[in-house]
This record gives sequence, C-alpha cells and structure tokens, in this order.
Amino acid sequence: MPLHSQRLEAGPVSSFYHFGPGLLGRLERFVEHHSRLVIISDRNVAELYRDKVSLTAEWLVVEPGEASKS
Repeated sequence: MPLHSQRLEAGPVSSFYHFGPGLLGRLERFVEHHSRLVIISDRNVAELYRDKVSLTAEWLVVEPGEASKS
C-alpha cells in the first residue's frame, strides 16, 4: 500500500495528514516545509515507535480499539 496525503480543512486552518506503511522512515521528507508535526497514534503503536521518531513532534495518543477511531 502506498503512502497517502490528504488536506484537512478545519475552519481557517488547513493541514495535511499523511498515512500509510513505511511513513515512519520517511517523516523528514513530509515535514521539511512545515513548522509543526503532530503524530496521532493509538497507545500500543506509540509505545513501540515513539522513541524511534527523532523529530520534535506533538503526540496525540488514543486508546486502542474501534471505539477510539470515531
């Protein structure tokens, strides 16, 4: 599955979000022209990969499971 990018419009603010397999190894490419990085992850994934992200990022960690996805 390839990486995907989508624009997210939230009132006067717009952002891009990126998702897909292999993104962790390519984060720098996606954020080099942006001033802020927010990573949204469930707790299980955050525990496995948080220390592997060398960039300064704000983490939004949710509980695992379907109930957290909506």
